[in-house]
Amino acid sequence: MKLNVFACYGRYLLSADCMFAPREATEVYRPAAAILGLVVSDELPPPLCERVARDIERQQFAFVHADEARQVRLPILAMQHPPTAP
Repeated sequence: MKLNVFACYGRYLLSADCMFAPREATEVYRPAAAILGLVVSDELPPPLCERVARDIERQQFAFVHADEARQVRLPILAMQHPPTAP
């Protein structure tokens, strides 16, 4: 699954690439910055991939705390696949 990656305060917001950042998530965790890019869920370590998939299935978004995101190089992975123009 391809995932949009947005930076927010202290964490990263992920959503399916067919969606923008869900309003529910951005209202709770402001500010949600512009999209950084995309990651393919298979690029994430298995436990994180499973957790993100569960959260997206349940609530259409997932959060990854900044420390964990840095450990798995999430921001760098996202920037390797810049968002496509609308």
